[in-house]
Amino acid sequence: MGGAGDGGGTVGEGGGISGGGGPGGVGGAGAGAGVADGADLLRCQTACDLQGPALTQFCASIPVPMVQALCFANEFTGIAACNGFCYAWFLAS
Repeated sequence: MGGAGDGGGTVGEGGGISGGGGPGGVGGAGAGAGVADGADLLRCQTACDLQGPALTQFCASIPVPMVQALCFANEFTGIAACNGFCYAWFLAS
């Protein structure tokens, strides 16, 4: 089970995503930084699939303001564009 700071996230009964994030929040991702284990990519994709509050909660967990703003913009784009955001920011480099 995931908890804050351990890199594991869980999807709750109501569809929300909790826990997750490595050092510095979501994978410690800075502008353009990838994550080696893909945990944040999976959390992002799950939030995109669930949309609504789950995506809002995920985006709020991103510590980098520019990346967080880009994430919040995906609340209105649809699943395909949202997943594109996930791959662009959280795919292992």
